[in-house]
Amino acid sequence: HEVAEESVPFPAARKLPGGEEIVESRIDEQSNAEKELDRIDSMTHTEERLVALRALESDVLEHADQEERTVYALLSE
Repeated sequence: HEVAEESVPFPAARKLPGGEEIVESRIDEQSNAEKELDRIDSMTHTEERLVALRALESDVLEHADQEERTVYALLSE
């Protein structure tokens, strides 16, 4: 997913007005999600892990929504 985005839509969006900031924000979100997933992987307590996974799921869905409303909206203008 990330490789595809960094190969085509992100470089194209960076060239548009405001695109650099939008792309960097999405990349930061992806990086934070990867760090959170690593943290969750190290958890042993089942309930705590489940809560963290649910929060991560919500964050990932919000990230996808933000990408559609920012990066892909910018590219479709």
